[in-house]
Amino acid sequence: MACLEAGPYSTAELTVAEAAVKAALPDLGWSERELTTTWWVAMGPFAEAEQMQKKRDELKRRSIAPELASAAPGSAPLLVISRHDSRAAAESELTTLLDRGVRTARVVNASVPLRLLRVAQASEAQQAALAALPADKLRGKAFLPCPADTL
Repeated sequence: MACLEAGPYSTAELTVAEAAVKAALPDLGWSERELTTTWWVAMGPFAEAEQMQKKRDELKRRSIAPELASAAPGSAPLLVISRHDSRAAAESELTTLLDRGVRTARVVNASVPLRLLRVAQASEAQQAALAALPADKLRGKAFLPCPADTL
């Protein structure tokens, strides 16, 4: 038996992922685990999509792959460079980025509630079935072993 988690998901994404798991394994029990406040190092918001693409291209030239995310429902999207569990860790990353020439990034308190889909005790057969779920049904996420500090 193994503990597995997939995510993080927004509330809407979690509904889709749960439906996929239920369709594949109707008798499987699972739970949700909410992530604590996350601190982002991010850029934006941008007035125009062209500005955002220009920044994204600039970051890629520096070997930084940002993701697009919103800090709150309905808010303008940001280019998120990294996510951290504490403000101190985010500030440290921001300092590192400044040394790499990234000047307009900032630390953002991302209060979007994110949840993980957890299967506390998956048998080998269930693990295989979860691994076989199509990525689009899990919103591009995969089931991975649960972190030791959450068991």
